[in-house]
Amino acid sequence: MEMERRCLELPATELESVNSMIGLIAQDASNYELGQNLAQVWVELREGDQRTMAAPEVVRWLRERMAGASPLVESLQIDQPQAGLNGRAIEVVLRGRDHAALEAAGEEVEAALATYAGVRDLRSSVGRGKREVLVRPTEEGRLLGVSEAWLTSEVRTALEGAPAGSFRRGTEDVEVFVKLPEELRADAGALQDLVIATPMERRVRLADVAAFEERAGPASLQRRDRERSITLTADIDKSRGNARDVVDDLMARFEDLPATHAGTTLEPLGDHEETARSLEGLGKAGILALALIFAVLGTLFRSYLQPLVIMSIVPFALLGVVLGHLIMGRDMTLLSLIGLLALCGVVVNDSLILVDFVNQARAQGMERMRSVVEASRLRFRPILLTSVTTMAGLTPLTFFASGQARFLQPMAISVFFGLAIATGLVLVVVPCIQACLDDLLLGRGAATAAAPPPSDAPTREAA
Repeated sequence: MEMERRCLELPATELESVNSMIGLIAQDASNYELGQNLAQVWVELREGDQRTMAAPEVVRWLRERMAGASPLVESLQIDQPQAGLNGRAIEVVLRGRDHAALEAAGEEVEAALATYAGVRDLRSSVGRGKREVLVRPTEEGRLLGVSEAWLTSEVRTALEGAPAGSFRRGTEDVEVFVKLPEELRADAGALQDLVIATPMERRVRLADVAAFEERAGPASLQRRDRERSITLTADIDKSRGNARDVVDDLMARFEDLPATHAGTTLEPLGDHEETARSLEGLGKAGILALALIFAVLGTLFRSYLQPLVIMSIVPFALLGVVLGHLIMGRDMTLLSLIGLLALCGVVVNDSLILVDFVNQARAQGMERMRSVVEASRLRFRPILLTSVTTMAGLTPLTFFASGQARFLQPMAISVFFGLAIATGLVLVVVPCIQACLDDLLLGRGAATAAAPPPSDAPTREAA
């Protein structure tokens, strides 16, 4: 197999094994497709610390070697298994009841999708299957009572046979079927000379009552919500384009598709849909988490303002998350945001230690500004140790992750660098915000004390 041979040309430092499958393509045990026109080659790479090439580099290497590999290959797709979100980078589905309009819309959307920069490995679920002969009754045939169902029965009898009786052979009953000889069943031209019976008990040639159309049938029929559908999938070169921007522009470009193609609809699926759904759920979880943190802190401190002072460090933790991904050269993923969500609870602990000490010092009679300064000085060591121990535990996953552990690295980067930045700023930002809050409250109290008495006060005094 030519494709397998080219995969085996990978350097020995990168390649672990190569496995080929004919008649099947599969992502996993539950997501596969069968077909005589399909084949798949699995390339297993060595563990990350044993290789000199990253997985994206291996994919580019294979794509360059596979270009023009065989003129018999209709389409070629090179991909790597993805953890986390399901679906391809770009996946859209068209649905409609009018088959002709659906196929026309699918061709237009496929052609438009191919024009975007970076789009590659474009594939449609409408594949060409085996050659087939479509038989329809003519007007003359209908006058003789020949319908689609009647033609189906007659042609099936000729090609697959009909039971004509049985005879006994030894101790077994053998059923006899009558059908055309093998050489005639394999000859599409002989089908026209087939003599069939009509409902009016006349025997005619099939060609006299039916029209024949030879074409390539579909490899498979897909339905979604009980409607015929066409699925288009593609990958994208991230250095040249963005999948989300491509899908958004494509949806806007074909906004009037239902009006121009008999109700055919276009919907995004794959990574776009999963990302939107995951971000929506993560946003709700983040709001709920912050609300619960505020409620707990408000209950403990019996204040609406001090929980805001404690939680003011959270935005600065986000700064550390962004800087950490830039330093490590990793893209922000859904796991990065999950790490940010976990980080909120950790950085709040450091701020909580500081504000609680301020409250204790003031309860003992310490002056307001001095209590803030003393809290930063005396709580420096506990805050630092709390953060350093957490960061030390995340160091292997943050800087030395390899193999399947790299999947979790973005989450570790978020917590590690977010905590590092937040720890450095909590001793500066939180005391400043606390001092500003004190100034506002003192200014408000002074303004209230200096305000003139109510208008009715002199009246009462005079009385």
